[in-house]
Amino acid sequence: MRFPQKGVTAVLTMLRRFLRPALLGFAMFLLCAAVAAAQSASAGAVVGTVTDNTGAAIPGAQIALSNTATGLVLHQGTNVSGGYTFVSVPPGAYTLAVTATGFQRRLVKGLTIQVNKTVTVNAKLTVGQQTQTVEVTANSQSELQTVNATVGNVIGTQSIDKLPTLQHDTVELLALQPTALTTGSGDTASMRVNGAIDDQNTIRLDGVDISGHVVAGAYSIVEAIPTPVDSVEEFRVGVADNGANFGDSSGGDITLIGRRGTNNLHGSVYWYNQNEHFNANSWTNNRQGIARTPFTDNRFGFRVGGPIRKNKDFFFFNYEGRRFPQTSTVTRVVPTQSLRNGILTFKDAAGNTDTWNLATAQNCGPAANSACDPRGIGISPAVQQLLKEDPLPNNTSVGDGLNTAGYTVPIRTPQNTDYEVLRLDHTFNSSWQFHSSETYYRNLMNSANQVNVLGGQAVGTLQQPQRAVMISAQLVGQISPNLTNDFTFGYMRDVSVSQPLSPTAAAALENLPGTNTADGFIALQTSADGLTLPIDNSAGAARYQWTKDADLQFTDNATWLVGNHTYDFGTTIHDNPVTHARNDKVVAGNSSLAAVLGPANYITNIPSADAPPTCAGGLTTNCLPASSTSIWNALYGSLLGIVDNVNIEAARDASLNPLPFGTTLQANAKWY
Repeated sequence: MRFPQKGVTAVLTMLRRFLRPALLGFAMFLLCAAVAAAQSASAGAVVGTVTDNTGAAIPGAQIALSNTATGLVLHQGTNVSGGYTFVSVPPGAYTLAVTATGFQRRLVKGLTIQVNKTVTVNAKLTVGQQTQTVEVTANSQSELQTVNATVGNVIGTQSIDKLPTLQHDTVELLALQPTALTTGSGDTASMRVNGAIDDQNTIRLDGVDISGHVVAGAYSIVEAIPTPVDSVEEFRVGVADNGANFGDSSGGDITLIGRRGTNNLHGSVYWYNQNEHFNANSWTNNRQGIARTPFTDNRFGFRVGGPIRKNKDFFFFNYEGRRFPQTSTVTRVVPTQSLRNGILTFKDAAGNTDTWNLATAQNCGPAANSACDPRGIGISPAVQQLLKEDPLPNNTSVGDGLNTAGYTVPIRTPQNTDYEVLRLDHTFNSSWQFHSSETYYRNLMNSANQVNVLGGQAVGTLQQPQRAVMISAQLVGQISPNLTNDFTFGYMRDVSVSQPLSPTAAAALENLPGTNTADGFIALQTSADGLTLPIDNSAGAARYQWTKDADLQFTDNATWLVGNHTYDFGTTIHDNPVTHARNDKVVAGNSSLAAVLGPANYITNIPSADAPPTCAGGLTTNCLPASSTSIWNALYGSLLGIVDNVNIEAARDASLNPLPFGTTLQANAKWY
């Protein structure tokens, strides 16, 4: 069978792309000897030396490391120097047994193996029969880290369960680590480690990097999937001097281990509730006379874990949901009643309040009783209808208080989340184990970034659903007494959508004469006073964005014991395809045609015959102060319906041919 030359070339190119970094990393690691025990991203290690009463090494001693919860037993022998090493040890409680011909058996109980830490257990054997057992309890000396200089603490199950977390997310406890700095509060808080910015933190869950590029989790440490406290067994944060196999970033290196089943069936059911009966009203609401907003935040879930087959197969499952019908207080700049009637109001140099009706002759220009609008029409009928759609102001601390003021109101911005994780573990024998987990997260929320205040009923219209999934599969095996391998396959995907409401979709605006056409709508925007349509239509508020970020991961770590040396080598390969679509360029407009009125970009030189005289010298009344000129120009152009500019986001294809209006910009990227 013959294969097309183009297909063969493509396959070889892809293989070279993947194998080149892998072989290079393999060769480099082989050249570097290390005296530290290997630690995978989801396990710990045990090292030590076996000697007799005189301090002489005992080669050939047999070491058995037993997990008291799952029945897993690992075996290892001492080398010519009496040393031994266990790598890729699942975290948990262990018992270590040491036997050697002509010596009493030594049993060390209460040994705790933690993620990304090495435990040192040196055993001194006494001459005697193997049937005799000397039983001791592990002490604090075994936890002293002598094989690496990594700075950071392990937070175990008890601490995770008992310590307070605002969002019930384990990684919030990162604040307990040395050199960690928290700025801000709540969902907008930021966590920085060792001086690095927050997006330089790396987070691994069950050996898989979940440092997503889209969905931001608690404390903005860029976790694609949240880690509820009931789903995590323990975690460690390396804040400085991380080893070579944890050198992905300049910030904190966070290693989490999910809870797993044991030979005993365990579980829990939980519900957390917050409501307005225990909270005071906000200062803003009190000031504006707004009653305390109903507030109920429910977070609930359950977890269960246990054996499928004793000492062989185990499962763990956790579900957590959140139903949060929250409200957000927003303030919009809206027109006063006089502005809706086409009347501009300003204070002159003497402090008097002067009014100018643009439709009548009221002291515009040098001649007495000259008209502000030379047409004698005044406010545009279409603009007047748009202004009437805005509610009347209720907050005089915003705007100039004469032409514009504030409208402060609570709006519903509900948030519903669902999270589930399923973990399965299987022990083939004392040399081979398989661990797997699947995690899914969904966050459905409305944002106050875009607001619709038609008819005074303020509604948050920007929908921002987020979804993420993670799959982990890990095979750990002792290939020979001196060679151990740990292979992890991981898949991460997170999707984020920002779906606003187009102003043309609002029924109340569709039939307003002069405000909508088949091609677009009038966008009333003035940079001088902040007026907008009843529906926010700026590029930042009304833009559509969709991002899908995937991460296919292959990680292999091998540990080779040669004499008194431990060689740790391996490779990590990431395949990252990303798709991003949007209909804006942030600084101006989106894919809907918009006629923009009066932002004073071009309406800067209104003829003196059509504007009030400028206050100067002895003229202090019935005049316009120089500081109010720009606002006058903006409002004048807006009320008369003078179009400042018309814009639309237009996309082109790969050959630079223009695409139909309304086509979104889309980028497809991939990196390794």
